[in-house]
Amino acid sequence: MDSEQRYKKLKEFQELYESIFRKTKTKNDFFPKTDFNLSDGHILILTYLYKVKTCTASEITKYLGITSGGGTVLTDTLLKHDLINRYRSSEDRRVVKLSLTAEGEKIVNQIIENRAAVFVELLQDLEETEIDQMLNVFHKLNKKLK
Repeated sequence: MDSEQRYKKLKEFQELYESIFRKTKTKNDFFPKTDFNLSDGHILILTYLYKVKTCTASEITKYLGITSGGGTVLTDTLLKHDLINRYRSSEDRRVVKLSLTAEGEKIVNQIIENRAAVFVELLQDLEETEIDQMLNVFHKLNKKLK
C-alpha cells in the first residue's frame, strides 16, 4: 500500500472512530445525567478516582488536560454534592488528597454497568477473531499513547 492509500485509510478510520464515539456517547449515556446535573468533566473525575482510589487535584487536572482553576471548579461541585472527599495527606500535611465517597462510588458503578451493557450490545454480532483484532489494535494504540 502506498502512502497516499495509507493516509486515506487512516483518515477514514479517524472519521469512523469519531462518529462511533459521538453516537455511543449521545445515544447510550456514557456520561449519564444524574440528580446532581454533572457534566462530562465531573463524570471523568469520578471514574478516574474510582481507578486510582486517591490522588491530588493536580493529578486530576493533568489527567484531564485542564487548568488548575478548571479542576477546582469541577472538584468543588463534586464536594458540594458529597461525591468526593478532600483531606490532608498523613505523610505531608501540605498535600491535599481526593477520593470517592460511597455515593460517588455508587454513581461510578452505575456508569460502569451502563457502559458494559452498551459494549456488549454494540459488539455482540462480531466474530471472536474480529474482537481479538480490535483488542490487538486498541492495545497498540493505548501503548503508543502512554
